[in-house]
Amino acid sequence: MSNKFKLDWNFNDEKALDKAVKTVKRWIAKNRKIKSDFSLRIRDMMMEIAPDIYEAFSRGDKCRVGRAISIMFDYGYFPELCRGKKKGVTNTYFLK
Repeated sequence: MSNKFKLDWNFNDEKALDKAVKTVKRWIAKNRKIKSDFSLRIRDMMMEIAPDIYEAFSRGDKCRVGRAISIMFDYGYFPELCRGKKKGVTNTYFLK
């Protein structure tokens, strides 16, 4: 991304964040019993559960969703997850 790229919160798909949160929660429920320190990006979780939803997001919405879920994680919305090592500027997560 260039230095001129600025993330705003104007989602192209007004339900993008709701879709992403539901998908991440489904991923957590599906993988809850697997104890692993293997870290995944939000993109990876969504591609495993609902690739059609993730692929339909615009480039900007993909960035917005990842950033929003990162902020939600910081506020404790996903207590089942731990933050893993970063992949570039992207946060990764794994199950506790």
